[in-house]
Amino acid sequence: MNVTFPTLMEEFSVTTATVQWITTGYLLLLPLLLLSLVFGVTSIRQVSEPERMPFPWLEYLLLACAFVCFIFALTGAASAGRLGAHTLGLFAAAAVCAAAFYFHCKGA
Repeated sequence: MNVTFPTLMEEFSVTTATVQWITTGYLLLLPLLLLSLVFGVTSIRQVSEPERMPFPWLEYLLLACAFVCFIFALTGAASAGRLGAHTLGLFAAAAVCAAAFYFHCKGA
């Protein structure tokens, strides 16, 4: 772990002491998280038989389209420095997809 300290210090602009505390905390917390995972897997029991449901493809596609349009609109606005027609169109498409997702889920 010590070989990564200079890279981490440069990347996050922190001192050696800060990087040492963060890596020590990470290394102390990791076994605790793994023990919690093992305990949860072995102690949680299924009470009833799980019900098979079809995958909601339309909802997935609408939400994915909304997020993709929103991210592209943010990227376009950040790189261009202004809100052009292309960026506003992507924001509008994201809003339409998100609204369609909401109303489709509300009606289902």
